[in-house]
Amino acid sequence: MHWSLIPKPEELSLIYEIIKNEQSYLLNDQNRGLVFQMTVIISKKYNKDELLSISEQLKNNKEKFVKLYIHYYLKEQNLNYANPYAVANYEGVRNAEILYNGSTAEKDSIIYNNIKKLQYKIIGKWQWVSGGCICVIYLKNNKKYFNTYFKDGGILQDGQIIDMHGFNENNAPCFKYDNPHGEYFAIEANGNLSLYGKNGKFEELTPIN
Repeated sequence: MHWSLIPKPEELSLIYEIIKNEQSYLLNDQNRGLVFQMTVIISKKYNKDELLSISEQLKNNKEKFVKLYIHYYLKEQNLNYANPYAVANYEGVRNAEILYNGSTAEKDSIIYNNIKKLQYKIIGKWQWVSGGCICVIYLKNNKKYFNTYFKDGGILQDGQIIDMHGFNENNAPCFKYDNPHGEYFAIEANGNLSLYGKNGKFEELTPIN
């Protein structure tokens, strides 16, 4: 385990941890050479310029390659289920392309402003880091509902929580709610929210204040 600090011009320190570093060789008549794929944990959400600073340092530590993929995860993500928070793609001499699955701090403000408009008692909030959204359970007319607030300002709302749907692999009770995808959820003993679909568990969300 190795933590690195990257100084920024404004004296900001960025922290990351490399947890996987894989190498393969591309055999292609037009594009032969090394391909690297890295998994990196970052300490918090960073904007594109900050992630580019991290990516450039990681790239400079590599020998010549034809492709480099850096998958960034936040510390609170469960790597067994989660997609990357963001991905940096390098191909040849091209500059990195930073792609976000999750939301930036700027996008988070859009989500929180929409949640503030909810005029009912909030029971709990959970952040879906790789989905760029926050899930909220609230009480309305003595019934529980499930809303999902997205980074683009969209809201999937008023999904009424219907009933208990058995237990998951951790013996936590599962609940159905009204949604177009047939999804259901379980609240784990540690407070996390596990999401399930037709093919089983696909994500685990962390609670937030």
